[in-house]
Order: sequence, then C-alpha cells, then structure tokens
Amino acid sequence: AAGAVGATGPTGPAGAAGAVGATGPTGPAGAAGAVGATGPTGPAGGGLAVYGGAYNTTQNTLNLPADTPTTIPLPQTMAAQGVSYTTPNSITIDEAGDYELSYQVNLYSSAGTDVTFAVQQNGSDLPETVTGRTMGAGAVTPINDSVIVSLPAGAEMSLRVTSPNAVDLTFISGLNASLTAKKLSAATA
Repeated sequence: AAGAVGATGPTGPAGAAGAVGATGPTGPAGAAGAVGATGPTGPAGGGLAVYGGAYNTTQNTLNLPADTPTTIPLPQTMAAQGVSYTTPNSITIDEAGDYELSYQVNLYSSAGTDVTFAVQQNGSDLPETVTGRTMGAGAVTPINDSVIVSLPAGAEMSLRVTSPNAVDLTFISGLNASLTAKKLSAATA
C-alpha cells in the first residue's frame, strides 16, 4: 500500500520563455467618434474684381505714315469693372495695381514691311509690351502679347502700330484687334 502524500514542495525556478505565438485575428471596428466642431469660415473666393477691354470687329484699312505711331481703332468695349472708357480706343485704369495686359491684332499689309506694336500708357510705349514683326504683302499676320505690369490709377491704355515705311494695313473681318486689362493684385510700394 502506498503511503500518505507528502506536503507540496517549493515552486521551482521559471522556465525559459516560449516562442511568440501567431498574431490573432483583427478585432471588430470600434464605434464612430463624435462629430467635431465646425471650423471658422474661410475667406471669400477670389475672382477678378477689376477688368475690362476694348476691341474691333470692323474690317478697315489704316493708312500708316512712315515712322509715325498710329493708334489702332478699338471702338467696341467689353464688360468692365474698375476700368472706364473715357477716351475713344482706350481703357482707363481706375485702380492702381498689378495688371495683366493682353492684346491681339489680325491684319495684312499692302507691301512687305516691318511693324512694331505696343501698348501705350498715357501716350508712351510700355517697353515690356513692344513686339516687332516682319509682314509679307497680303499675308495675314496674327500678333499677340501678354505681360504683367504695375499701373497707377488714371493710366490710359491704348494700342499702337508703327512702321519704318508708309504702308496700308488692313484688318481682317471678324474680331481683328483687342486690348484687355485684368487686375491681379494691389500694387506694392
């Protein structure tokens, strides 16, 4: 017969750690959190606050004297805000600032000649707008340019053409000349 069970002995030292087991399956997603507070209203959207332009759709001929700057006719006006049309064939800037000026002209010459186009501010060429071309006789020559310039309030903008030769320039039918101004920002001093 077996004798009585003896008292439990002391716990032995811990064994070495076993290998890490496989990762268990992902648990279910928790409940959605509460909606956060509404943020502050952002600034008003941008858009052009100042813009305008003038153009020509009449097929006509300019009798251009040699070496004489001649204003290109722009008798029709575009929708405008912050510019005015106080002088024929021009745009008057009512607010100082940085502007994009763009122009285009479609015409042909009675004889081969060099021509120079420019936007004028109060009768003087803006150097960054001067564009020269050589025109062949009877060949339609499209000319366009776009620049960014700082303009003062009251600047009167017009488009002019000059040639070293006396020549007739004929504007094509349809839209044949335009000058636009779009204010991009306030002028910096």
